[in-house]
Amino acid sequence: MRNLAKDEIDLSKIIIILFSNRLKILIITLITVIIAFSLDLTKQRVPKLILVKAQIHPIAFFEMSKYQEYNTYLSNMFQNETDKAKNILLKTKIEGENYRYYQSDFFNSIINQYIQTNTLDEINSIYLYSLFISIINEEEWLIQLIKKFNIIKKEKYKDSQLYEDAIKKLASSVKVTNYDFLKEENINGTLLNFSNIQLKVENKQVGENFLNLIMENINKDIKIHLISEFKNLVESSNQLRKYRIEDIKFEISNNLDDENIINQLKKLIKRIEQNKDLKRLENIFQRTPIFSDNFLAGKFKAFSYEEEQGNNFKLNLFKFVLLGLLFSIVYITVENIKKNLKKKFKSR
Repeated sequence: MRNLAKDEIDLSKIIIILFSNRLKILIITLITVIIAFSLDLTKQRVPKLILVKAQIHPIAFFEMSKYQEYNTYLSNMFQNETDKAKNILLKTKIEGENYRYYQSDFFNSIINQYIQTNTLDEINSIYLYSLFISIINEEEWLIQLIKKFNIIKKEKYKDSQLYEDAIKKLASSVKVTNYDFLKEENINGTLLNFSNIQLKVENKQVGENFLNLIMENINKDIKIHLISEFKNLVESSNQLRKYRIEDIKFEISNNLDDENIINQLKKLIKRIEQNKDLKRLENIFQRTPIFSDNFLAGKFKAFSYEEEQGNNFKLNLFKFVLLGLLFSIVYITVENIKKNLKKKFKSR
């Protein structure tokens, strides 16, 4: 057998040393495991969380068709009114007449007032879906919802700050993904895909109930928003109508020497006063699904659940045993080095 160099390790010798101290290794490992488990038990337990997922679906094609009458009338109404106003103002224009009046600021302002009246968006699946997604992404809205419906019980928390932190943690766990197709630069000609929503909770049923609560309240808020938006349009349009009539009457007083212009402006006043388009649009709007108890802008479907990896007893036991073996080997190695050093000093 060859002689070992000074810097070489005799592996067989190490194995013999460890084997001869196997009882110590067992005891040290056992003590380490007991201590580690004891310390682990004293730590505050973090509850295992469940990841609740769902798809966000737009309204069905059949439901979308119920808005067609409203959208068609809305898109045609203001353009038709602008054309009629132009026809009234230009109808009795005499050939060869100086057209400076028809290029005046007043004439253009009357036309522009009609063009600018329509501030409403067409109600379709993309518009409703965009509203739905935008509200979910408002963390403050989620926080208010959690507080309103007592999703997190305040009485469970002695400290109000801990209660607020728990609410924020739940709200921030709500994530919406896959909605890039709704961006303005992508929206034309794109297919409406499904976005996804997810949140982390301790209980699967609590998570599903919370998602259903989110869906229900978002649809309620969108319904209120659409009705309020239309109401504001009606009020502003009626006010603008009064202003138009006042402006036209003032213009008449400035053109008393031109009977042709006066007749045109009087016809325009009559047209404005007798216009029923807004009232018709209001009646059509009230027939849309917005006034139905089952109104939807979006809904959650295809729920799925994933449990996060919690404390694993087998994995912890393996880690603690490994730690115990490491401690015991280090201890025995250090102990053996000390013994060898003592022998060397005694032999001198």
